[in-house]
Amino acid sequence: MNEALTILIIVAAGATASLLALAVGLLLRRSRHRMAAQLKARPALRKQLAGSGLLRLGYPLLHGLAGPLGAVTPRRLMDEWNDLARRAGRPAGLAGDEFIALAALIGVAAAGFIGGGLFLLAPSSESLLGLCMVIAGPLLVYSSLRARAEAREHHVQMALPYVLDLLVLTLRTGTSLNLALRRVAADYATHPLGHEIDQTLSEIEVGAPRREALARLGERTSVPEMVTLVETINQAQDLGWPMADTLERLAEGMNTNRVVKAQDSAGRAGSLVMIPAMLVMGSAVLLIFGPMIVRILRGDLALS
Repeated sequence: MNEALTILIIVAAGATASLLALAVGLLLRRSRHRMAAQLKARPALRKQLAGSGLLRLGYPLLHGLAGPLGAVTPRRLMDEWNDLARRAGRPAGLAGDEFIALAALIGVAAAGFIGGGLFLLAPSSESLLGLCMVIAGPLLVYSSLRARAEAREHHVQMALPYVLDLLVLTLRTGTSLNLALRRVAADYATHPLGHEIDQTLSEIEVGAPRREALARLGERTSVPEMVTLVETINQAQDLGWPMADTLERLAEGMNTNRVVKAQDSAGRAGSLVMIPAMLVMGSAVLLIFGPMIVRILRGDLALS
């Protein structure tokens, strides 16, 4: 009975693999026609594909799965994945629906590998619980994107005051705002903020209004200080304020806020340090007076 069940499952697995291979082939054929048009509008993805052979090999499958999976994904969940991919800087140039496809592939691969391995080692219905590993893909990809987004926003927030100082120094020499931003992008070429500023300058060079390009810069970074910087630059241009003086006052305000936040953090840390100190003091009191209290309670030590 067990041998017949094993043979039946192996045959079913082979048929399923054949159908999956056929479906993947059809998806790849359909996705190639849409990829060419999308790659023209996504220079970051073209750059990633040119530098990674693995991504170039697997992207057609991701792109083919992204369409059907995106169509059945609830709109709110799709918006959340798109927002998370944007905050993370679109790793590998992928969009939210393509990350959903990647999560599905990882989940299916994990479930097939672990569930199939458990069944071959110990054929039983309990071994099929390995198929529950299908949720590992979405959890892994989502947590990785979330951690990357938070780290990226932290790096941007920490570097922004220094970027402002560099902008002010460059503008003081009489250069234009675009050249000052280009200098920042060159000096921070390996930093997430440098990548975002470089993308903004590329949008301006191809004809996008600077106001709209800067607004998109604030949206992509999702850092409140960066949004304030963008609004300040646009307001200074509209009202004709001196750009260097305006950014210098903004930098002073940001530095003041950072000092205040650091002082608040130090004050909270001092309060938290009192908790282990009180615990240690209580433990010391128990060690010293504990034996005496026990003897008094037992009546071994009379109080006169």
